[in-house]
Amino acid sequence: MAGFNPPSWRTGHNVIAAAGTAEQCTAAAVLQGAIAVFRARSTNTGVLYIGYNKADAEANHFSIIPAGSIGLQVDNIGDVWIDAAEDGDIVEWMYEVATE
Repeated sequence: MAGFNPPSWRTGHNVIAAAGTAEQCTAAAVLQGAIAVFRARSTNTGVLYIGYNKADAEANHFSIIPAGSIGLQVDNIGDVWIDAAEDGDIVEWMYEVATE
């Protein structure tokens, strides 16, 4: 449709295969100065743990309940590590990108 800008955001998710073993989110560049949102899928059966590296996520310092979210100013989605209390739980993420 003429007059509209192309989408300036992207979405994705990561499945945490094994509870207790943090996984790095998929690498994806975020628009400078933008906030990326990380949300625990509403159908998760346990909490997710978020960290700035593998050890921090596995230390369970910060948790996100199912359907809970947090916004972080990161330059790449892959800067974030996620652990889970239950195998197979999912973190969803949304971030802004530069328009062409």
